[in-house]
Amino acid sequence: MKKDIDPELKEVLLKVGNQVRELRKNNSDKGYLKFAEDIQKQGIQVSKNTLYRVETGSGDYNLLSLISLLKHYNVKVSDFFKECGL
Repeated sequence: MKKDIDPELKEVLLKVGNQVRELRKNNSDKGYLKFAEDIQKQGIQVSKNTLYRVETGSGDYNLLSLISLLKHYNVKVSDFFKECGL
């Protein structure tokens, strides 16, 4: 059974996801599937499913996955959350 996410937390997940999606689109012309394959080849352990969950705000994911993506983009965690309005 899928657990419901608190609406306030869902809003945070959506803001984070939108920001990650924008980073990908601004830095790559690839969709999330091909992008996930490419970063895995570079040693970044973020699966296609995890990237999808992050970008869509559709579920829980490991904070380390988010930090790994931000590191790939050379974005400071604090700057990222400021951009998200958090």
